[in-house]
Amino acid sequence: MMQHKQHSRKRKLPVQCQAEGQSDYRTRSKQDVRVVVAGSTGYIGKFVTKELINRGYNVVAVAREKSGVGGKQSREQTQQVLFDAVH
Repeated sequence: MMQHKQHSRKRKLPVQCQAEGQSDYRTRSKQDVRVVVAGSTGYIGKFVTKELINRGYNVVAVAREKSGVGGKQSREQTQQVLFDAVH
């Protein structure tokens, strides 16, 4: 019978290059951090977008013109969903 040896693999984080004078996003205040949410009116995206806004992040919401779950919302409905998240 062959025994398998388990290896503990630790993931290494990628090295981040930063220009001089720039701070890491983790050290900035929330309103100074811009977060892009693709699919912001989808099933999960709408909750993520609202939560990020409620937590004070600067959110850029990306959505198709005919958007929402299944692409059933018009452009005006999509804009209203995103507007409602802010207010």
